[in-house]
Amino acid sequence: MVKRILVLVLTVVVVLGIGYGYFVLYNQKEIQTQLRKEAELSLKVVQKENAKLRGKLEDLNDRLEQTKIELEDKVAENQRLQNNIQELNTALSKIENELTLLTQERDVLLQKLDKQSQEIQQLQQKISYLEEERKRLLAEKKGLFAPADVSTREKEVKLEKIEVQSPAEAPQPQENVFTALNAEIMAYNQEYKFIVLNVGEKDGIQAGKTYDVSVQGRRVARIKSDRVYESMSVFDLVEKGGDISEGMKIELTPLE
Repeated sequence: MVKRILVLVLTVVVVLGIGYGYFVLYNQKEIQTQLRKEAELSLKVVQKENAKLRGKLEDLNDRLEQTKIELEDKVAENQRLQNNIQELNTALSKIENELTLLTQERDVLLQKLDKQSQEIQQLQQKISYLEEERKRLLAEKKGLFAPADVSTREKEVKLEKIEVQSPAEAPQPQENVFTALNAEIMAYNQEYKFIVLNVGEKDGIQAGKTYDVSVQGRRVARIKSDRVYESMSVFDLVEKGGDISEGMKIELTPLE
């Protein structure tokens, strides 16, 4: 009886052990299945997140590359602008220099124009003066050669004593020897190199002849007569060796 009980107990224990083992194994399998599912789900989530991150990374790489290109373009454009600014500064500096030079040239030309205007005015005054002087001298010359009153001429003829000289006693004509002639400079134009003197035909001045000009024995110029009038002449300045000015007293010596 006891044996049967023991066998029964052992049988029950064995059955319970087998059942428990089976239960444990079943539960472990379920747990493993659940864990595997959870792991697979987590893997999918991680893979999905990883795919998103990869997409974001690629997008960031594309944006970074585009930004690099834009930055390079900006740098190149900035360099071009810097070059353009440098070129513009150089051109501006050149224009400013040219403007300064042109302004200086304009001022010089204005000064020359003003000086020439004054010289032209002075020359016109000189010409007017010389024309009046010429008219006056011509009038004087005409007056000198005007016929005298008839009665006066008759009286002069009656009072004249006619003397006849022998050929031996007749005076021989003398050669007109031109020595140093005193004169005064009436006008002097330095730019056109001519002077006007108060000597002319009546003083023995000949057109086209060359003369030395001296002041107190010192030669200051050499001139050549261009236009010769009765009592004044215009001379070209051939050579200048000293100071010449209007109103200067000079001596003329002809060159052979």
